[in-house]
Amino acid sequence: MSRFGIRKKLKSTLKKALLGESAETTPSPSMKPPAPSQPSSAKPVKASPPPTPKPAPPKPAPKIPVAAPAARASSASASPGEPDRSEGTSWVQAAGVKPDEVVPGTVHAVQIFGKRYALYKVEDGDFYASLDGCPHAGGPLAEGELDGFEVTCPFHSWTFDIRDGSCTSGGDMGVDCVTVKVVDEMVLLEVPL
Repeated sequence: MSRFGIRKKLKSTLKKALLGESAETTPSPSMKPPAPSQPSSAKPVKASPPPTPKPAPPKPAPKIPVAAPAARASSASASPGEPDRSEGTSWVQAAGVKPDEVVPGTVHAVQIFGKRYALYKVEDGDFYASLDGCPHAGGPLAEGELDGFEVTCPFHSWTFDIRDGSCTSGGDMGVDCVTVKVVDEMVLLEVPL
């Protein structure tokens, strides 16, 4: 039997098996017709239904930060540099900080939404705040010394003006400042969300 005859016979057998039809073949000169008494060994194959896709699990709802309620300011400080408002801001209470209990001329570390801020109280009683990390080498400004409106980084003694964040020691890098206000015995920082 030639290879073409074998191919034709295979096609016929497959057609019978898959479609359940009786496929007629024309015998070639080199091919013997099948004996009528031989049962077909191929069984019809049932097509399985396509698998149904599983629905994606629901995404959890995003957590919305809870900010302190806005109230009328009893005393507001001068605003330092503008905070980043590209993603929105929120007034948030500096936890554990009471305005009357903070000694003027000191710096305190405050953590809000996972970021550390340095909170400064100057001699006249006004509050200022900046990010806690020095832009030079990441030194904690909350551990630095405050002299008037200037804070000194404890790592390399770089100095920054706490009102606008500018470097006063000759560097061209500044620290990001945020606005602070005192409302009903709470110190509030305007921080980016």
